[in-house]
Order: sequence, then structure tokens, then C-alpha cells
Amino acid sequence: MKTVRVILNRLRHGKLDYLIRLSYLLLCQCIGFFVSHIFLVRPKKAIFESFNGKNICDSPLALLIEMDRVLSGWMFVLVTNNKEEQVTNLTGNNKIIYVRFKSLQYYISYFTSKFNVVNCRLPYFIYKKSSQILIQTWHGVPLKKIGMDIDVDNHPTASKESIRLAYLLEGWRADYFLSSSDYLTDKLCSAFGIEEHKVVSFGLPRNDALVNSKSRIDIRKLLNIPPGKKVLLYAPTYRDTIYEHGTFSARNPLDCDLFCSRLSEEYVFLFRGHYFSEKNDEAKHFIDVSNVNDVNELLLVTDILVTDYSSVMFDYSILKRKMYFYHYDYEEYENETRGMYFDLREECSRIQSESIDELLYLINNEVVDENYLCWKERFMSFNNSKTSERIIRLMLSHCD
Repeated sequence: MKTVRVILNRLRHGKLDYLIRLSYLLLCQCIGFFVSHIFLVRPKKAIFESFNGKNICDSPLALLIEMDRVLSGWMFVLVTNNKEEQVTNLTGNNKIIYVRFKSLQYYISYFTSKFNVVNCRLPYFIYKKSSQILIQTWHGVPLKKIGMDIDVDNHPTASKESIRLAYLLEGWRADYFLSSSDYLTDKLCSAFGIEEHKVVSFGLPRNDALVNSKSRIDIRKLLNIPPGKKVLLYAPTYRDTIYEHGTFSARNPLDCDLFCSRLSEEYVFLFRGHYFSEKNDEAKHFIDVSNVNDVNELLLVTDILVTDYSSVMFDYSILKRKMYFYHYDYEEYENETRGMYFDLREECSRIQSESIDELLYLINNEVVDENYLCWKERFMSFNNSKTSERIIRLMLSHCD
């Protein structure tokens, strides 16, 4: 069995893997082309997908809620793998349908919807017709290299070339990409192999809530955070190299007495894992809030954010609150995973830590980095409270 695994691993990261995936992609697109043209496109129908149905969240959800508020008589299809998950704060003026990822109804919905709103890559089988509009919101401003920009060939399930191929397809398939800054526009163009005219500088719908700063009190009650307690949120990204039992593992090195016992009792400790990672049910001091769909609700109640390489750092900059980096594996991450677009240690040197002792020093001394305070203008300059409204106007311009 060990020999078989070694052979399969070599095939996965060789040219054969690329040729197999290229052949599979072309076959799926050909089949999708013919099957999709069996169905008529409905002009007042839209489908929304986040993270391949793992959650109903992020920018697609924010855009759905705003569309439901201002439109009526539409059909909205939501992709979710959780039968119990429902969006409750809707008007009732539009028909809502829930479909499971990669189900028959899922594909039919894509073939018949005028608008496809997604924050992730879609299955190869989905062919977008010229009469349809695909809006790619993506799921954050990247620090880690993505798509065509990846240099290292060490992904546990796919070769570098096959990953690039998948991103090229997504770039070709989408009509619009949403951007929050010139920085994000540049990375979207290089990672997906697209021209700048495909990128609209409206901001990200999910961040409307941060710009509008809705009530922290209501969200604290929803999360059962005791009055008077400060919130410390640890929100790391996943590690490409930590792949166990068919999934990426979520680990919390801060969930220990060494860290938690040396902070005052005024803190509530929250842990938010990446959507790729499985929930950790063995937490000792931290409350695992990975199942909270809207990460911005967590950011709104957070007094101190601790992260590593997660794009949540850019969203949090809108609030201009305290944030610290815990980089216990910086050298390994930089050299053995996908690589990064810029060096965080140089960018925000004052709020970096590589050990728990260093992190505690930053928190207890309330250290601030002036460079980080400028991130909102650098990475979130396009965001305002009208992002979703502007995107809807763009969508409706295609309904004439």
C-alpha cells in the first residue's frame, strides 16, 4: 500500500496529472455546453453559492439579502449542504429554493439562472451561456498566492499546473470580479489570467456590514458573550501541508494555560477556523465559533484579533482596532506552502510575534503599528456602505 501511495503522489504532482485534468475539464465543458442548451434561462432567477455549499455566507449572502430587500417576484436559489440551514431575515417577496452542491437540481439551477453569484471555483461541468452573467465575488483579499501566481508544487491533492488550469477556467467563465482595492484588482488579474476590464471596483458586499457598523450589543447577545467581557478572536488560516483523513486540520496552539492564564479574566476567547478546516471539538479555553456563518459578526464584536496569514486581517482593518500576528511557523509557511505576495514581517513589524511570550507582550502592552492603521486605505479603499446597491444596478443593466 505504501508503494501505491508513493506512485499516486508522484502522478498527482506530475505532467500526467495535468493532462488528465485538462482532458477531464474539456470533456466536462463539452458535455456542459450541450446539456446547458437544453434549458432556457429565466431572466428573474439568480443562484448564490459560497464555499461549494458548506455555508450560506460571505458576499453572495450579503448580495442576496440586499436583492431580496429591493426586488420582488424573483427566484433565488441558495446552495447549501446543510438541510437545516435557512436564511431567516428575508422579506417573503421572492421565492427561495435550497439545493445541494452537485445535485441534479444544482446543475439545472445553474443552467437556468440569469445570474450566478459565487465566491469560489465551480465544478468543471458548469458551462455559462452567453445569455448568463457570472459574478465572482471571491472570498477575501489574498496574502497567500493563489491560482496562476503559485510557485510551489506541494498541494496535497493537485499539481501546480492543474491548479493554474482551474483558475484559468474560472477567469474565462466569469463576467465580473469584485474588488476592494487596486491591490486586489492586480492580484485577481494575475491569479485568474484576466484583463482588468473584468474587474469592477465596487468593494466587497460582505463588508457593507463593517462599514455600516451595525450594533455590537445585538451580536454579543446572539453569541452569548457576557456583558463587560472583552473579546479576543483567534482566526488563523489553514495549512496546505496539514491534510489528514481527507480534510485540512484546524489547530489552535493558543488554547493552552500558558497563553490564557496570563491574560486578565476580562477576556472571552473565540476561535474561528478556515472554512476548509474541520471544527475542533476539543477546545479547552476557547469557544469554537467556526460554525458562525458570517465572520463579520465576529469581527464586529472583537476587541483584539489574532491571526496569521488569513485574509480576515484585511477586512478587520476597516474597524481600525487592535490586531496582532502570531507567526510560529513563518519560515516554513513562506518556503513550503504557496508563498506570499508581500512580507508581513516587513509590512507590520511592530505587531509580529513568533512565540506565545511575544504575543502576550504585544497584547498586554497594547502595541500599535502605524502601518497597519493605513491598511483600510490601501486594501479596502473601494468599500462603502453602498457596495451591494451598486452591484445590483450593474446586474439589472443586463436585464433590458
